[in-house]
Amino acid sequence: MRPKTYWHILKNSFSSSAYYLKIIKAPFWLSLRFFLLSMILLGISWATRINQRFIPNLQDQALITLEQLEKNYPENLKITWTGKELEIIPAEILEISYPKNFEIDSQFPTLLAYISPDKLEINQFKDRFEHESLIIITPKELFINNLQDSWTQAPLSELLPTDTATTPLTKESLPNYLDQIKAFFINLLSLTKQINYLAMPLLILLIMLWMGLIESIFLFLFFKLNQINLNFKKTYQLSLHLTVVAETINQVTAWIYPQIQLPMFTLSFWIILIYVFLTQKKNFLILKK
Repeated sequence: MRPKTYWHILKNSFSSSAYYLKIIKAPFWLSLRFFLLSMILLGISWATRINQRFIPNLQDQALITLEQLEKNYPENLKITWTGKELEIIPAEILEISYPKNFEIDSQFPTLLAYISPDKLEINQFKDRFEHESLIIITPKELFINNLQDSWTQAPLSELLPTDTATTPLTKESLPNYLDQIKAFFINLLSLTKQINYLAMPLLILLIMLWMGLIESIFLFLFFKLNQINLNFKKTYQLSLHLTVVAETINQVTAWIYPQIQLPMFTLSFWIILIYVFLTQKKNFLILKK
């Protein structure tokens, strides 16, 4: 699609309610090409927002968490992975609180984790631990709280190397481990930023194709209730244009007001549709024939 043609369709989709009557009469493939190109651009916008706002915030929170871990790690604590199980010296239950910068939802347990030097079964947790936690680590098992009175269990041998023992984790060796984690995490985020520019356009394309289809079903029923003779293919074509406009409004709102909780896509889609229908009602009624 030529840039001039694309801009003409985009401008009129936002500014002219009468233009939606022309959309109905236009070839379906013209609307589909407009939709595909729009989703690529909106996907790039989505990726840019994630890369500029979410990922830097995630990186900052992770680095602050690692700094807190290094600062608060007990002087006499020694944790060793033997290749088969964890050895904890001194052999005491460790309580791990949430990082200070972590926003705790009300449904989350009181503590982030317990590390127990003893082998335990799930039915023993309530007797051994004073508070509920999100994670429990025993010498051979990792337990994750599903927040629904159940636990997911995984052997540590599936998560950690089993061929050799690792260097004991102590106050002195911790900085070396954290430097490796920081380097890995930063490289991972950098790779994620690059992948986002490929993945987000594809993801938003699939999501909006589905959303447009769902909305077109309700739109088709809306037209039938108002005795508008429009087949489903043309209804879906109209829905594709409305989807582009609604998602553009949704993303602009997310850029300007990132904390907003309103379902802007759905609100925009139906407000625009109702406005177009009311202002062009006479022309729509012609479709009865």
